[in-house]
Amino acid sequence: MVKAILAEEFLQNYISSVCEISLPCNLGLIAGHKSSQRDYVVALLPTPAEDDEDEGDGELMESKASAKQRGIEKVNEQWIAEHARQVMRMLPGGLSVMGIYVAASDEELNKSQSKLRQILFAIYKLFQKKHLSPSTGAESLDWSILQISTKTKKLTCKTFNVADPKSTAKPADWKFQSFVNSWSCVSCRLQVNLRIPFQKRFRDCSHYSKFVLNGTDNLLNAVSESMVLINGQLRDETEAIESLLGKKKSGKKSSSGGSSQPLEIKAELLMDKAVQGPTQDDLEYMIAGDTKIIGWVHARGYLSPKSTFGDVEKVIKEDIERSLRVRFDLLGEELRQSSGDAEVKELETDPPSIIATPQRVLAKLPGTPICVSDYIFQDEQPQDVGAHFLELLNITVTEEDVDFNCEQMPDDSLLQQIETASSHSSEAANLDELLNKPGGGGELLRYAGLAFAGVGGALAVGMSYLALSQD
Repeated sequence: MVKAILAEEFLQNYISSVCEISLPCNLGLIAGHKSSQRDYVVALLPTPAEDDEDEGDGELMESKASAKQRGIEKVNEQWIAEHARQVMRMLPGGLSVMGIYVAASDEELNKSQSKLRQILFAIYKLFQKKHLSPSTGAESLDWSILQISTKTKKLTCKTFNVADPKSTAKPADWKFQSFVNSWSCVSCRLQVNLRIPFQKRFRDCSHYSKFVLNGTDNLLNAVSESMVLINGQLRDETEAIESLLGKKKSGKKSSSGGSSQPLEIKAELLMDKAVQGPTQDDLEYMIAGDTKIIGWVHARGYLSPKSTFGDVEKVIKEDIERSLRVRFDLLGEELRQSSGDAEVKELETDPPSIIATPQRVLAKLPGTPICVSDYIFQDEQPQDVGAHFLELLNITVTEEDVDFNCEQMPDDSLLQQIETASSHSSEAANLDELLNKPGGGGELLRYAGLAFAGVGGALAVGMSYLALSQD
């Protein structure tokens, strides 16, 4: 059976444009939604030219120009895999990187079949390592390679089972169709209140950040096993989401085979509020301190009209897990980079013991109602967001195009209150009350930037620097 792949109609213009570029090859990622019946492509994202960080500005520009002139065989598959990893961080639930595309001459394409396959499998291998793979259904393992002849404009699509290193190419039927404006959006707000005790003082920040990430396993498991209320009700997972529209009206259906009216779906997770990190018994040793992870997370995903309530649950949980992992990964990278600064080690003043994880911001994918994400730290500027979207997703956004309000950073006064409550045992019992206070300075319901509170004086963290208490 030939796999059906539907690509949004507006992507035809992009494909035509890459055929006009006089380069040996133009290579990038395919992003969209996978299902058992067919795949939906909503974006083709060119991979930026590889650069060399060790080169000066003049040499760097020359290096990038040289990189653009390379043929497919000279492409670094790890560079493309890293681009795919960063793109996956930005996609909402229901969407994923699902393959690669390449535009080149027929001769270049014919001699590069093995290399293209190698690139595809390198991306999947990195996704597995970084826990970025979406659902484990069989349909999610058939990834695509779209080959575009720059001379004839002919499109050839093949799929490979990326979980099988010995898999061979299968033909796929690539067609253009308008469908994304009928997709529905599901959103959710999740409260996080997690305590992670640790058994020793971390002198190496990389060990601490890895410990924090591992300590969230119980939270992620609780998310995975939770029940989901959909618009306030438990629903049969086999029931179609279009039942939310009530009785179907007679009339011609959309070409995608379902209702053309998009839905706004609200999801709520029912999970154990007492989710904890490792216990003292797990650690086996005396606890040196602990970390509190607190706040609210905004999650969202997108579904095709033929989706079921089971798909709603799957999509929103996928986004929550991906979003949490992204925040902790970015925080770990920030802390490792900060702790490696020689100036940090010479600091004599004590930094604050609270750090806010990155804030999620949203912007629409051009031509679609789909919002993609970026994650920014407190010291980053709106123009940084625009640069991220342009480099990684090839979309131009202004400050007005970005939604900075789906989540908000806790302000300094609130962080100070959390720090005080978490640093003194006599006030620690008031921490939960502070987080849920409906008004006043502790109105954390408005804030979704998770805050890390190091309890017991074992850890002291700042936004742009790190210092560890030494005994």
